[in-house]
Amino acid sequence: MTARTVRIENDTVTRPAGPWTPTVHALLEHVAGQGVPVPRPLGSDGCRETLSLVPGIGGDERWGDSPLPAAACASAGALLRRFHDASTSFVPPDGASWITDCYAEEDGGAGSAADAARAPEAPGVFEVILHGDPKPGNMAWKRNEAIGLFDFDDARPGRRVDDVAYALKWIIPFNGDVATLRHLNSDGETAMRERATAFLRGYGWQGPFDVARLAVDAHERSINEVEWGAAGGLEPQRTWVATGETATWRAELPELATIARRIFPTPLRVEETD
Repeated sequence: MTARTVRIENDTVTRPAGPWTPTVHALLEHVAGQGVPVPRPLGSDGCRETLSLVPGIGGDERWGDSPLPAAACASAGALLRRFHDASTSFVPPDGASWITDCYAEEDGGAGSAADAARAPEAPGVFEVILHGDPKPGNMAWKRNEAIGLFDFDDARPGRRVDDVAYALKWIIPFNGDVATLRHLNSDGETAMRERATAFLRGYGWQGPFDVARLAVDAHERSINEVEWGAAGGLEPQRTWVATGETATWRAELPELATIARRIFPTPLRVEETD
């Protein structure tokens, strides 16, 4: 698959399509019909897709590298919850395909880890449809309010906790920036816990959430999926692997897990936090 080029014109976005695009378009139509602010599919020729542009400021432009305030974290959690809840009634079309169907391993055959990561085919055997990449950069913003969700290439059936944990690694954030985390002071650690708590409260999470374990596991899973996607010919995954980025991320995992446990020594219990 060639490098990705995205073109925005007026109120539309044209971007590369994949084998999963028809399924994702059906998903978008379904959740949009339930009031979730997502792009509406406008067409696809099999190579490229055209979608409506979600109103608002893109997350990368809105936040850059700055941490989100607590109000924005809560809003992001609430938006992800709206999407998850709307997805529970989605029935994938016959022949549904997801990005995980393109995963491969250099030495993997039947029964490989990449095979195990693929989405279940039978409708009703999953909890929700995952966004797959629900970071603030894939949300549209109006001040501190998340008003839209986009970039559904990584969508697939799965468990709520997987999307929530993935989002938290960006919200906190500790998605691999170990050099900065090594020197974090107590105020910085407190702010991380506050952001995580705000996101989980906004989502409406019930019960304890072991942030240290689940968010680091989500980071490792995303590294695996980048490597499997690269082996399956996907971009930009192939570039990230070729330039050694995934190897760096993987080497940092043990230290990241230690730092995460220092910041989150016990599971968060959102219902007990004022």
